[in-house]
Amino acid sequence: MDGNSNFNNFHQKVNMYLDNELSTEAAHSFLEEAQQVPGYHRVLQKEKSFRHFIKQNVHRPHVAPDFIQSIKDKIRIV
Repeated sequence: MDGNSNFNNFHQKVNMYLDNELSTEAAHSFLEEAQQVPGYHRVLQKEKSFRHFIKQNVHRPHVAPDFIQSIKDKIRIV
């Protein structure tokens, strides 16, 4: 159970690191931890790869500013 908890904690740190939510010190500490444990390093690389794939292959549709404003106006009425 403790190993699973450590992994979940590490995975949370992976997300924080990739989202730039860690301080500089915490990021360096995290990267050292990831380099020391091969499984952790694999998780980090896999998550980086996945995020890169998503950024390159998933495109958001363009929404006209008038459409956004009309939604905002309708929200204000209610």
